[in-house]
Amino acid sequence: MSGWAIPEDKAAIIVNELVNVRDEFMRAKDDYLAIYEQSLENWIAKHKQWAAIIRNSIVSSDYVRARMDFRWQLYKVAPLVQHESEQAVLESGLTEEVVNLGQTLFGEVAKSAEDIWKKVYAGKNEVTHKALSPLKTLHAKLTGLSFVEPHVAPVADIIMSALNRMPKRGIIAGTDLLLLQGLVCLLKDSEALVEQTQGLINGITPDTVLGSLIAPTVSLDSSTDIPDVEKMDIIPIVNDQQAPDIILPVPKPEIPSLGLW
Repeated sequence: MSGWAIPEDKAAIIVNELVNVRDEFMRAKDDYLAIYEQSLENWIAKHKQWAAIIRNSIVSSDYVRARMDFRWQLYKVAPLVQHESEQAVLESGLTEEVVNLGQTLFGEVAKSAEDIWKKVYAGKNEVTHKALSPLKTLHAKLTGLSFVEPHVAPVADIIMSALNRMPKRGIIAGTDLLLLQGLVCLLKDSEALVEQTQGLINGITPDTVLGSLIAPTVSLDSSTDIPDVEKMDIIPIVNDQQAPDIILPVPKPEIPSLGLW
């Protein structure tokens, strides 16, 4: 059996589309079967020298009708959480796979960010708006996978918040470039990224996280006015406008995946 995993809250929309496709398929099937036998007779008449062979090879319209169908099965996959055998629950395997979904996804984010850093941002004092394209692609991917793990949506929010800060046209440099470089470096570090997203889940805003990326506590490279972003510490900005109990990064968590919602 093969299939596709979909968010549970999107099931109604997807099934509605499937029903539309099925209805269209059934109409086309009826149209085809209505002329099936006559089409065979026309084909035989056109190739009389092969008539016997063709008649011995064809199948009835009832057979064709039974073989042409459009259906699906919708079901929910969930870990085994209750069973008379405790070992069956502990060794079911699916729970571990669900828990590891988040780690796998964040590992893929880190790899993508490493590629983005090397190809787009490393050593740059300015970039064009083309430099935003891989971040937009990564944002779209994370948005589509936000149902997999609760920390994914906050990552997408951080990226979108950074993109919204960028100028609409012209060269991207200075503080704007520093923000993007800091963002990519954060995405490269899966452990730090989980810490920051846990902060967002606890109520911290994406702007606070982004503010920490350009906090004035980094040393400048003597050869350029752009800080060495890879050596930056991801630290919080705490001022009079912020509540004193908002501190980044939060204590390092293990990813508490909620599984496939």
